Amino acid sequence: MQEMRNVIILGCGRSGTSAVAGSLITANPEYLRDDYVPARISNPDGTFEPIAVRSINEGILARVVPKRPPQVEVSDIPTQWQRWLARIPLETLIATTPSINAKINNITKKKPYCLKDPRFSYTLEVWKPYLQDTVFVCMFRHPAETAQSILRFVEEFELMN
Repeated sequence: MQEMRNVIILGCGRSGTSAVAGSLITANPEYLRDDYVPARISNPDGTFEPIAVRSINEGILARVVPKRPPQVEVSDIPTQWQRWLARIPLETLIATTPSINAKINNITKKKPYCLKDPRFSYTLEVWKPYLQDTVFVCMFRHPAETAQSILRFVEEFELMN
């Protein structure tokens, strides 16, 4: 029997990454983790995003996404758990810390892994030194459909308030 490969799934949020992760994880129980973000209306079958991975990536992005001024009620600056919606210039250096590195190392020690988070589109360079024998699945969906889905998601959950 062939050994399972490690997998990183990335792509814009609302582009089908959850469906791919769900398919791989359901077909290969070795990938299963016990800390997924719970299913909700926008992803009734689940997002298959490990809370620990999401938390690490949020911590990485918190270092580069400007903080929302406290007196501002509505803003286009995402806050905690919304940073997958951030607009980060391509030239921005996404730095790490020893604490973040230790957390990533801990996550990637358990093999095989199948990790999915739309924030990987920004944070993958920080993770790369810890990813061995890993395949990358990058999801693409028609940009207009993805944008409509993001707008619907933001509106339904009032994320930018």
